[in-house]
Amino acid sequence: MIDYALWAQQYLDDAQKILSVIERKKKKLKHASKDERKTISDELMSYRYIYYDLLKSAEILSERAKEEQHHAA
Repeated sequence: MIDYALWAQQYLDDAQKILSVIERKKKKLKHASKDERKTISDELMSYRYIYYDLLKSAEILSERAKEEQHHAA
């Protein structure tokens, strides 16, 4: 049987790691040159997509875990 709750937690843990990267990039953006800003902004956009995908996946897996518990009861 798949442990959806554990799987969801792993996605949330990964999302936290990505959020840390986002925060570091945002700080770097403040002190970047004009040329660097474009690159960093593009990277931030990509990391934000990854972050929100991880959160959405964790939400879906958490819902699945709740369904599994309900059916097991």
